[in-house]
Amino acid sequence: MELEQIKEKLQEAMYSGEIISVIYHGGSYPGAERMIFPVRIDNRGIWAQCIASDRVKRFLFEKIELPENANQAPAYSPGKKSDTTIKAEQKHLENNSNNLFPVFMTLLEQFEDLEKKHIQTSLHINGVELHQCFQNGKPQATPFFFLEYEESKQPPWVIYGLSKPIQHESPEVALLDLLRLANI
Repeated sequence: MELEQIKEKLQEAMYSGEIISVIYHGGSYPGAERMIFPVRIDNRGIWAQCIASDRVKRFLFEKIELPENANQAPAYSPGKKSDTTIKAEQKHLENNSNNLFPVFMTLLEQFEDLEKKHIQTSLHINGVELHQCFQNGKPQATPFFFLEYEESKQPPWVIYGLSKPIQHESPEVALLDLLRLANI
């Protein structure tokens, strides 16, 4: 399937709110079939929630293949989830007041610029992880910086990765500080 056809199918899935199956020739399990929930398309790829890992990740167009038949590739399953669990998590993501996603999307270009420095971003419901990549482009398993919302702490937005965690009152300030730290 040609690149334009792939983009069109992903865009259709994004507008319809559909979870779509792709074979991704990148990441930690290259060539595995992944179920994704597309949320934003840009020039180089698509930002989508990976259902198995429960993370919003960027999938590059040149590494995406749409399966032509069932069982064409092994499934990516670091944690298999039921449809009921997936729907509940999507509802939580939409309704959670601590959701970073809207703020993250306003800063998306700055996070995309980190890719040029071989830093991969992984967004989840209440946090963001930054992973340095090896020379082959694969991300390291352990993030070097991560931001988490911790309701029990005041201020609740905490950046880890330094000798002492840094706390912030708002997700906006915390994300900007995370970007600053990643660019040092």
